Amino acid sequence: GIVAPKGSPALRKSSTSTNLDSYPISGWLALCLSESGCWGDCRAVTTHRSNAKKLTEYLPEDLRIADVNTSVVRELRRTLEKDAGYAPASVHKLLTALSAACRYAVKRGHLKAMPDFEMPSYDNSRERVLTLDEQDALIECLTERQQQEPLRAWWHMQKLIELAIETGCRKSELLLAGPSWVKRKRWLDPM
Repeated sequence: GIVAPKGSPALRKSSTSTNLDSYPISGWLALCLSESGCWGDCRAVTTHRSNAKKLTEYLPEDLRIADVNTSVVRELRRTLEKDAGYAPASVHKLLTALSAACRYAVKRGHLKAMPDFEMPSYDNSRERVLTLDEQDALIECLTERQQQEPLRAWWHMQKLIELAIETGCRKSELLLAGPSWVKRKRWLDPM
């Protein structure tokens, strides 16, 4: 039968043809959206749709999945960085989505070899320390919320935020912390 995700046009004209190599890249990306084996469930569906839309916009319209190679990937990266002005992290995200679609095409036998993906490097780390005024305002806000909603766990949230401020831990680190993370020292009083 004709293969097409719900609400999308048919990806091939003949219902008897099984040659998926003739898929245009936009059709292959649409197929990836409809099958969980390609991009998986690691991101929201809307993120996958957005990635597929942007890739379709910047890849050549007549490109077929079987024709994706390293030079196509390099040209896409150059286009995204230079012409479209995407930040390195955004370019990395889009190339990762295309890489997953290509890996899926190789797995299903529709692409002969996996192209080389030279990913841009980037550093998204930020150092941000709350000022004392910001800390006080945050604790005050939590205290007010605790008074407004006494049945909710605002007291626990306040303690968790105070711990984050004092230790500099991320939320994920605090939530995964266990007894093995605590080092106990016995201090000797010199007196």
